Formats: sequence, structure tokens, C-alpha cells
Amino acid sequence: MATSNQSKSSNLFKIIWEALIFLIKNWQILLIFVPLYFINFLLSIFKSLSVNPILTKLLQNITSLSKLKPPNPDFYQIFSEILTELREITILEIIFFVTIFLFSTLLSTSTLCSICMTYTDKKQPTLKELFSKFKKTWKGTMITQFYATIFTNMFVPLIFLLTVGLALFSMNSAGFYVLSFILLISAVILNLYLAMIWLLSVVVSVEDEEGIYGLAAIVKATEMMKGRRWKGISINIFITSSMVAYMLPLMDPSLSGMKKLAIIGVFFAVAAVMNVFDLVVAVVFYFECKKGDGELMMMKKNQSGFGYSSLPSEALADSENP
Repeated sequence: MATSNQSKSSNLFKIIWEALIFLIKNWQILLIFVPLYFINFLLSIFKSLSVNPILTKLLQNITSLSKLKPPNPDFYQIFSEILTELREITILEIIFFVTIFLFSTLLSTSTLCSICMTYTDKKQPTLKELFSKFKKTWKGTMITQFYATIFTNMFVPLIFLLTVGLALFSMNSAGFYVLSFILLISAVILNLYLAMIWLLSVVVSVEDEEGIYGLAAIVKATEMMKGRRWKGISINIFITSSMVAYMLPLMDPSLSGMKKLAIIGVFFAVAAVMNVFDLVVAVVFYFECKKGDGELMMMKKNQSGFGYSSLPSEALADSENP
């Protein structure tokens, strides 16, 4: 068992190391896409700057309204302002959601096209080759990403409500608190697993030879994760922890003025690089899954002659490591 765990751990670091070496050797990818990811982050900031003032005013009006009764003339005025603010927030949220979704999906698609072509061909694609692959895959990738976004937005609130519900109805029972804690940990692990499936399904939409996308890509990504669930979860833990690591400096309350702006600038630069690196890790993991699933065919002799059969993961691993 110890040898098996050590092998899985070394395999995980091998994927991360291979992704790092790939990105160092093909640093041109960073030059092309990092500035675009920077723009993506700026869109998120612009969204916050647009929505937060209205949200703050909305909360103030709700607090004021709670202290008034309908006969008071100010009640109807504040109530009208609340409805206006809710309408403004809804419109802004929809506009920014659509804009950021479209931009980030098209950006991740073009980045994955470049990474996959460089990874398989061992050379940087020309602009014409990159545009040709992008034109073939962007619609399917967007549909896949749309499904992944819907499933994510359904899963997280559902688990949150279940956990809070158990905690509220626990009646100070230690057993229910333990059950809530177990459910929460299980939900976190499941979310990491599902997030890796969503990411892998996007790579499938870009790279799969059959041109599958949407739910079919998610199904294929799920099949590719069989036998590699913990490896996929471990990779996602690495991706998530790296994001948390470069966010920590922003949480320092003592930061102010130019120092804070400088750290935010560095944060965006590092975050953009990490976004590209995370996609490289996903691509390396995707090709390892394909290799392990026995897409390398082996000829075997049978009674009627020769036939082809797909090797199981374990047999392929043994043949690669004599």
C-alpha cells in the first residue's frame, strides 16, 4: 500500500513538473495570453465597482425600511428606491455575467487550443493554425462551459442549504453536528472532484478527435476520471491552494495606498500566469488519462487470427515500466 501511495504521489508531482517544464519551454504562450487574463480580472473589478455602491445603498434602505411602517410617507419612497436598486443590480449582474462568461470562455478556449497544439505537435502553432482550431471548437467549448456553470451553481447552494439545515435542526445534538461536519467535508471533496470533471470536459471539447461537447464531453470526462478520482482531486487541491496562496497578501488589513495598489498589480500578474499554468496541468492530465485508458492499441493473437484490444490501465502501466 505504501508503494502504491508513493507511486500516486510521484505521478501527481510528475504531472505538475511536466506542466511547469512545458510552460517554461513555451513561454511565448504566457506573453500572448497573460495580458488577456489581466483584462478578464479587470472586468471583475469593474463589476464590483459598479454593483457594490448600489448594493451598499440597498442594504441601507432595507435597514431604514425595517424601522418604518406603511402610514409613514417615507416608507413608500424608500420601498420604491429598494425596487429600483434591485432592478439596477439585476440588470448589471446579468450584463456582467454574460460579458465575463463569454470573454473568459473564449479566452480559455483559445488558450487550450494553443496549449494542446503545442503539446501534441511539439512546436508553437502558427496564427492561422490556431485560428482554424479555435473556429472548430469554440462553440462546443462554450456549450460545455455553460453546462458546467449551471451544474456548479446548482451544486454549491444545495450543499450549503443541506449543511445549514442539519445544523439548525440539530437541537444541540452532538451527533447532528458531527453529521453536518462529515457532510461538509464530503461536499468539499465532491466539489473538488466535480470541478476537475468540469475542467477536463472543457479540454475534451477542445481536443477530442470526435468533436464531442456539452453533456457528452462531461460524460467522457467522468469516464476518464474513473480510477483517477483521487489524483484528479489532488490536482484540483493543488490548483485551489495555489490560488489561495497568492490571495493571502491582499487580506492584510494594514495595506493602504500605493503599497496596496502595487500588491494588487502583482496579484493580477501572478493570477494570470497561474490561470494559464492550471490549464497546462489540465491538458497534461488529460493526455495521461488518454494514455492510461489504453488508447494505445496492442495486437494479440486469438483462434481466428489477430485482433486488437484496448489495454486496461494497470497492464499499460506495467508495459511502460518494466
